[in-house]
Amino acid sequence: MSTSSTISDTYWYTFLFIVGTASIAVEIAGLRFLAPLFGSSLPVWGLAIAAVLAGLAWGYTRGGQLAGQGNALALVFRQAAWGSTIFLWMPAVFALAIWLRDISFAQASVVYIIPAFLLPYGILLVSSVTFGMVNPLAVQAEADRRNQPAGQVAGRISALTTTGSLAGILIPSFITIPLLGSHITVWLFAGVALALSAGPLVKERTQLVRMLSLAAIAILVTLAMRSYNENILFAKETRHQYVTVHQQDNTRTLIFDASLGIQSVFTPDLYTDGYWDYMASLPALLPETDIEVSVLALGAAASTTERQMQRFWQDTRIFKFTSVELDSELFDIADAYFDPPERQTVTADARIFTASSANTYDIIAVDTYAREVTIPFHLATTQFFAQLADRLADHGVIAVNINATSADTLWVRSLARTLHEQFPHVRLVHVPQSCNYLLLASHISLPTDALAAPAPVIPLLPALRNAIPPRTDGLLLTDDRSPTDLLGFAAFIRPMSTFSCDRV
Repeated sequence: MSTSSTISDTYWYTFLFIVGTASIAVEIAGLRFLAPLFGSSLPVWGLAIAAVLAGLAWGYTRGGQLAGQGNALALVFRQAAWGSTIFLWMPAVFALAIWLRDISFAQASVVYIIPAFLLPYGILLVSSVTFGMVNPLAVQAEADRRNQPAGQVAGRISALTTTGSLAGILIPSFITIPLLGSHITVWLFAGVALALSAGPLVKERTQLVRMLSLAAIAILVTLAMRSYNENILFAKETRHQYVTVHQQDNTRTLIFDASLGIQSVFTPDLYTDGYWDYMASLPALLPETDIEVSVLALGAAASTTERQMQRFWQDTRIFKFTSVELDSELFDIADAYFDPPERQTVTADARIFTASSANTYDIIAVDTYAREVTIPFHLATTQFFAQLADRLADHGVIAVNINATSADTLWVRSLARTLHEQFPHVRLVHVPQSCNYLLLASHISLPTDALAAPAPVIPLLPALRNAIPPRTDGLLLTDDRSPTDLLGFAAFIRPMSTFSCDRV
């Protein structure tokens, strides 16, 4: 195919800009797709970035080899078209990986988790290889068109594609993903890149028909895999996560991303049968004379803790709730589906809020989970707990919800040690029949005997009475070193056949 004489400068440079935009925009969406699979922790993102960079290096090498074989201009469009087609398959591949992961969880088997892990990183690698080949081919094509030195051409092409990449970061981050969602972001950017690539390939009808057919099939497969679930009352991709509200019998659950955990529960029954009930029993540790209780819920989600506390203690305590969430849309979802109590809602990062607030609270409930398997690193350090110490009343109590398969894991021991740096009194409560633990911290010794509580709380008191001093021989977590991702993952490493605790 002779293309140089038929491609105008405007078309050529627009094509390169769009390819640069699409290559990064779809990678950004790919990283977004990873969160429902394995969370958005540092190791997950680190492996994704490694796959992208390895693919680009491989692509640059292969593209450079092809550039020396002639006909570089035609190869640029062909590779960009194939890269766009592969990008369009990305949502379907990630949906398949989620399906395999869920089968692995349901069958307690590692057989399906391996392909579930390899598929998403494989598609990131392959797509990066394909688009990585475009750059050296484009440099060679431009040098052939302009008959200019390679260094001069490389600088111009790199500046153009990098500018496109900048747009590919900003537009999805601030516009298309928040407003349209990740799937449409992929279809939009990859579709435009494919359209611009396909124009000069009209003479290669077999190749073009094959690409367009695969692209259409990719979209249809993705739509088919996003099948309707009658148990989902509400679903929305917010700025921070994909949120769903599920209804099963009379119980509603709030779930982020792909159900690695349950963030909130609504049930007409008195108990949720989760850790929220034990969070709600914490007023039993306060003096009986404290009729008015101020409660700070960090990571409130749909305010299940606040709702349960109000229900349990409605005849004996008066609560003033302050509910803090990073995702503002959760407050509207809570009001619509989860019947929260009256509360002051604050949209902020938990650490920023506690640093800026001058109020003190009788109870501080820390339940800061989003896509992470563990607590975000900056909310598990001695510096953050020092802020909480300033916000806690003299007789108050802090409860930190954590997940682990054993109280002896390095994760629990490290968080306990870090809390103990700021609070002289730390106790560990195991939530029955779950992988949840509550780390309780206070300025004064917490009572364990003769706890006064209303009737709904009495069945929950044994767990508080059986609270033990945790081991504090773990790592001291600081802003400089807080490997919560690795510690949290390690706390769950055990044979799948013996993994039986609830993921809440």
